[in-house]
Amino acid sequence: MKNNLRKAFAAFAFAMIEAIGFTGTEVKAGGGFGVTNKFKETVTLTKDNKGYGVAFDLVDVSNGSYKNIKVTSSKKSVATIEKGGLNEEIIVYPKKAGTTKITWTATDEKTNKEVKQTGTIKVVKFENPFSTLKIADKNYASKVKKDLSVISTKTGKTKLKLKYKLKKNWKLDKNGSYFSTYDTSTGKSKIQSIKTGKTYTIKKNSWTSFQITLKNTKTGASACFTILLNQ
Repeated sequence: MKNNLRKAFAAFAFAMIEAIGFTGTEVKAGGGFGVTNKFKETVTLTKDNKGYGVAFDLVDVSNGSYKNIKVTSSKKSVATIEKGGLNEEIIVYPKKAGTTKITWTATDEKTNKEVKQTGTIKVVKFENPFSTLKIADKNYASKVKKDLSVISTKTGKTKLKLKYKLKKNWKLDKNGSYFSTYDTSTGKSKIQSIKTGKTYTIKKNSWTSFQITLKNTKTGASACFTILLNQ
């Protein structure tokens, strides 16, 4: 039963991370990051992103009905693209570092006129944002190996001091970073802000996690790291 609960919590954490997004862009109902015409987005080159792709929803055309939809990437060696499950959804598959122009064209079924959306995708190599990431004196920095990392670990302590140091150009996204607890006995949850050097308390019978979302001010890359803590 405990294993099932942990798996459920891990799935919840993934869902929360995806809902926040890694580009600082709002997530829409289609399942991708919501972007407007002439968008500029950064995608990190990781095994997961190469295999599963990164989805974007073209917000400007999300309420229309279209036919003859075509999507192209100006540099397929940098990233390829395909249509998603919805008219406005596109999925980008990064191949190597570089920049490519994305074009989406379609025919509006109501007006029979051509509609066009464009954007720029910059693909960058993954960089571990942390030089130090300690929780209760245990360093987790080496565990961060992709832009979305979630691990589960046990701790016998009730007081956890968070200490982290970021590499150059990386900044904390305060809106996507927090310490959260959910008391399974009362059903009450609590969210606290993240701050290096701060001590957090773990209570028994609770789901507890640190989530740290980061942005690289130079490359535009984003990363999100979650630690699920079990006593």
